Amino acid sequence: MNKELRLKIINLSILFFNYRNAYNLGFQRYSIFRNMIRYINGNNLTDKQVRIVFQTLLSNKYIEKNKKFGTIYYRWNYYNKIETNFIDNFLLLK
Repeated sequence: MNKELRLKIINLSILFFNYRNAYNLGFQRYSIFRNMIRYINGNNLTDKQVRIVFQTLLSNKYIEKNKKFGTIYYRWNYYNKIETNFIDNFLLLK
């Protein structure tokens, strides 16, 4: 995969994940993102090419990583949203 094709695939992936609002999917395994990247390109990519695209998105901090019980989960976070607790946003009166 040449550099120009890789950049097209990465930009198309960013547009697709933003359009789907993938942040609301929460933390997912790598296989979910792999299947979405393959879907975008019509199943024309090998596993290695999909991994290169995913690693590029991860290194650019569009995807954040979380480890739970030895399993790594990923979440699309293009706008660097910070998750807050619902209760922290209210003033509790007694």
